[in-house]
Amino acid sequence: MLAELEIVPIGTNTTSLSALLADVAKLIDASGLDYRVGAMGTVVEGDWDQIMRLARQCHLAVFQSTSRVMTTIRID
Repeated sequence: MLAELEIVPIGTNTTSLSALLADVAKLIDASGLDYRVGAMGTVVEGDWDQIMRLARQCHLAVFQSTSRVMTTIRID
């Protein structure tokens, strides 16, 4: 299946989100799943359990650096 992950830190005082999202990029790359980075999110290919596990890891990684995180998952 394909899933587009969009992870948005909320409540951070920083103007640059690249440092917060760098950990997410590392997690996605280390997952071993095929992925494509886009302007508004990253499309990951894998089975349900792999993708949900990765989405949770990414969400929690950003949550360590900010008070709120909004994660949107679109599944095909």
